[in-house]
Amino acid sequence: MPISLLQHWRVRRLKLRVWNRRLQERLRGIASEFGSSVECSVHVRWGPFYGGSMTVDRRFRRAKILIQLPYDGYLTANERQVLHRYSLLKTMLPYFILYHEAAHLLEIMPYIDSADLDGLKRHVASHRRLAAEAATASSSAYRELAFEEAADRYAYRMIMKNREHAG
Repeated sequence: MPISLLQHWRVRRLKLRVWNRRLQERLRGIASEFGSSVECSVHVRWGPFYGGSMTVDRRFRRAKILIQLPYDGYLTANERQVLHRYSLLKTMLPYFILYHEAAHLLEIMPYIDSADLDGLKRHVASHRRLAAEAATASSSAYRELAFEEAADRYAYRMIMKNREHAG
């Protein structure tokens, strides 16, 4: 294997480790909002575009936020819209995704705290139905859903809060 290719893979692996560490640190900063009932972790991986998702285990004890970074830095129209709407730099997008997914976790915390599985299922089903309806419309319709806008606002608020702390 040529040295340059080996160095390329080392640099990519190092970038993932750096992003993992940065986002874990930010997650620890907001962990108190989740309460002690749920242990949350963040995992960063490479993919074709920016993305994020959140999963909770069946016992409501652990939550995992998955963040995908693009191989080549490609921005979709959705991501460009977010960057433009909130006047963010491209380097802030992983933080925005982390806080956005954390907002979705905070949204379901009342169901988790009360162990209301039926309520959680109804909540998720209604969100899926709204998301499916928005998917048939224009690409910006999904971002305009109330729960998505609320998560975006929370993410923006947290980024501004971190900027204030940074000075």
